[in-house]
Amino acid sequence: GDCNPKLKPVRGTLEHNVKRCEDLFNERFPVFGKQKEVWWNEYLKKGWFETMTGFIIRGIYNKNYLMNSPIQGPGFHCLLWSIIELDKWLTKYGMKTLIVAQIHDCILMDVPHDELQDVLYAAEKIMTTKLRKAWDWIITPMQVEIDVVEENETWHDKKPWVETNGIWTPKQKAA
Repeated sequence: GDCNPKLKPVRGTLEHNVKRCEDLFNERFPVFGKQKEVWWNEYLKKGWFETMTGFIIRGIYNKNYLMNSPIQGPGFHCLLWSIIELDKWLTKYGMKTLIVAQIHDCILMDVPHDELQDVLYAAEKIMTTKLRKAWDWIITPMQVEIDVVEENETWHDKKPWVETNGIWTPKQKAA
């Protein structure tokens, strides 16, 4: 398609498909669609708005960027809060585990094998239970996905792990 906002997208084009997906999303989540307009209008009126975590979004932005900020900003703040709490826990218990990096929505750690179960348990509890207690505006149950790379393997070899009865183990592939 021409990607001209003044013209209706032509059926069969990528532009038309993207517009269809946006429309379906807005139909499924109408409250979010209305809230996006509230954020946009607030920004146009004041030149800024506040996120759920208290951060101020100000500057010169287009609507697409600005509509992502109220979601991605608090999402990152939840991750950062979790990293800080996990670091406090590691220090408190004298763990040798190192938090190496934050990549997108992941926490990358170097965990000695003998600390793995304790660290995975603590990380899951911090990110799913303590986070919701710290910020009561989070009303959705939180989940974590944990991947583990065994010693002498590369990141390419990472495997999903799951918790069953308090023990973390590699996820079994469906038969």
